[in-house]
Order: sequence, then C-alpha cells, then structure tokens
Amino acid sequence: MAKHIFGAEISHENAPLHIREKLGTDDASVKQYIQQLKKDLDEVCILSTSSRFVIYGVGQNITPLINFFFRDPILFHYVQFYKNTEAAVGHLFATASGLCSQVKGDRHILTQVKHAHQVGLNTGSIGLLLDSLLREAVEIGRKVRAQTGIDQHCVSLVDLGLDMLRRRLGELTEKKVLVIGTGKMARLVLDRLYADGCKHVTIVSHDAQRAGVLAARMHMQAGHIRNVAHYFMQADIIVGATDRPVSIFPTAAKPQHPSLQKRFVLDFGAPPNFDRAMAQYDSIEFFDRDNFYEQLPDAARCRNSVDEARKIVHAEAREFVSLFAQFYTTPILAPYWVRRLSTKDNNLKGFLSRITKPNARDAVRLRKLTYRFVHRLDDEQLRNLRLYTVTGDTQAPSPADVVRHVKNFENLRFYLSVN
Repeated sequence: MAKHIFGAEISHENAPLHIREKLGTDDASVKQYIQQLKKDLDEVCILSTSSRFVIYGVGQNITPLINFFFRDPILFHYVQFYKNTEAAVGHLFATASGLCSQVKGDRHILTQVKHAHQVGLNTGSIGLLLDSLLREAVEIGRKVRAQTGIDQHCVSLVDLGLDMLRRRLGELTEKKVLVIGTGKMARLVLDRLYADGCKHVTIVSHDAQRAGVLAARMHMQAGHIRNVAHYFMQADIIVGATDRPVSIFPTAAKPQHPSLQKRFVLDFGAPPNFDRAMAQYDSIEFFDRDNFYEQLPDAARCRNSVDEARKIVHAEAREFVSLFAQFYTTPILAPYWVRRLSTKDNNLKGFLSRITKPNARDAVRLRKLTYRFVHRLDDEQLRNLRLYTVTGDTQAPSPADVVRHVKNFENLRFYLSVN
C-alpha cells in the first residue's frame, strides 16, 4: 500500500498559551514523543517551538496522529490535521517560508526547522521521504525570502528593536538581558534571543512558575517581578514586554561614577511598561513603541510579498507532491534517489574519518556542504530522468547530453538509448 505524509498542529493561531504549554517543547520531551509515534509510523518529525507544535509523519493513514492527541480531549479540540500529502507538504513549506508565523517572513523559523530535522536524525525517526522533505522546506524558505523580500517587508517591533541593538552593540550573545513578561510579546522577544544564542537572559514575571517553565525550555534564568530592581542593575539590556506598568525605581540606575556601564531599555509593552523619565539619565538609552512605529515598512509591500510567497509555496508543494507520487509509479526513481543519498553519506563518512577530531560544528557544516554538492551535481539529471520516465517529454535533453554537460564530458560518446 502506498505511503502518505500527514501532519497535525497546535499553534498560536488557534490555541491559547495555557493549551500549548500542555505539550513540553524541550528536546527531551520531543524525543519521548517521537519514540511513541515511531511504533505506528514509518517516519516522524516534530517541529516544536513556543508558538507551535507540529508532527509530520509518513505512513498508510493518519490514525497514529489522531490517537496521539486524542489522549487529552481538551488538547484534541485545538488540533489542526493535514490529512493528505499535499496539505502536509504545503503546510511545512508555508511554515518554513514564514507564512504561518506571528510575524510574516520570520527568519528564525528556518533555524527551528533545521533543528527539528537534526533531532529527528539523531533519534533515527527520519528516513528518505522526510529527510528530502525537510531539506527541501529549508531551500524553499530561503527561495521565498530571496525572491519576495518578505522578511524585509513584514517585520515586527521586536525585530526592529533588536536590530537597533545589534547596530549599536554588535553581537548580543554575551550581553546580560532582562525580559519582563511571559505573554505573546515577551515570547517573541525570547524566541529571537534564543535563536541568536544569547547566553545570559533572565525572565521575570508576576507568575514566577510560568517564567520558570519558559526559562527551563530556553536554558535561561527566571525570577519574580518583585526583585526586578535587582535584576535591572545586573542587566545590559532591559526589555519590557508585559501588559501592565512596571516600577523599577530608575533613580537606582543613576550613574555614581563616569565609568558606569550604559543600559539600553526597550519598552514594547501596551500600555507602556516604564516611565519615560528614566530616559533623563546619561546611563540609560530609552526606546518605546513610538520610536519603532516610524520605522515599520509599508503595509502594502508586506501584503504583496505575502501573496508572492504563497504562489511560490503552492507551486513548489505541487512539484514535490508530484515527485513523491512518482516514487510509487516509476520504480527507477526511488533507487536513484536512495543511491544518491547513500553515496553522499558513504563519502562523508570516509572524509570525516580522515580528519583529526573534527568538532561538532565543523562536522555539521561538512554534512551540509556534502549534501549541497551532491544535490547540485545531479539535480538536472534527476529532473531529466523524471521527464523521460514519467511524462515522456521527447523535447527534454537526452540523459547522455545531460551527463556530458554536468560532468564536462562533451568529448565522450555515450551509447545510451533515448527510448
């Protein structure tokens, strides 16, 4: 029986925060869920962020995904199912392109998709189909951003604020950051900081338990808002992202000597979290929502970028689904694809064995470069093979001509039939 790709998602679009928190989003929880699902699915991958929890599975039917969520009737009510290959593939491509993000064109979702892919590979739950799909999703995400500029035309106040900080401070990874709040805006800030690799982030809130849960997921620190003045004095960057005013006693930040380190305060809160009077101190640079609204791109350009992105995603999803279907109608394609990936893996193992103790980052880079090399080397050959074996397109270049061109073998004569 033919296999299909299915999906199931709980996201910010249809589920409130307390519902999404029912599913642990840390790697340990994700790996546990994968082990459960592997019993009934041929392949499985989970994309888990603070905004969404999505399962993509390969199997004969969607029943394993339904059963997974049905264990909690309250949770099940919020699940969006993608019940066929076309719907699941289209959703993943749209997600990787930033079309499903709170901020259209979100650049950090690509990092999250790649992380989900790596977790799946590490647990042995990803096979030929999902491996190809996830790699293609990342490529489509890059293509959409390059061709539409959606990540430039549809940015958030948070993106503008953090970009401003980077221009002034450079990399933020070693800066001490205090984030006040645990709601939607705060989570957007935390997602950005986590994706940027910030190492010293503290979350404070009236709900210390929720702050602790968030901090544990993102390897950050947590505290109660009653101690906010203490955390304020330790921070280089203070971000207000809650729904109520916060009293910090700005006089505590008044410089006692000229060498006191400058602090940057970003107020994303609505209503404003901080008293603008703190801007009077030389040791503080203060920015609020009004400072960033002036920099927001034109809304019409954002809409046009979104429309163009959707067209690209739709076309690419149809192309991938067509290739997926052809695996089962044209026997030669599946062995060709498997051989392609196994050749890459075998050569990579041999190459890595000749390198003296490569670190983890270099090993990952080498894997990516090897895959891209193999992909670019024979992508035209694979496309041409499909045209011959599936569509019977006699106008396409013959396989022999394609090989001569790709391998630079124009002077060799190939005795290959074009029939």
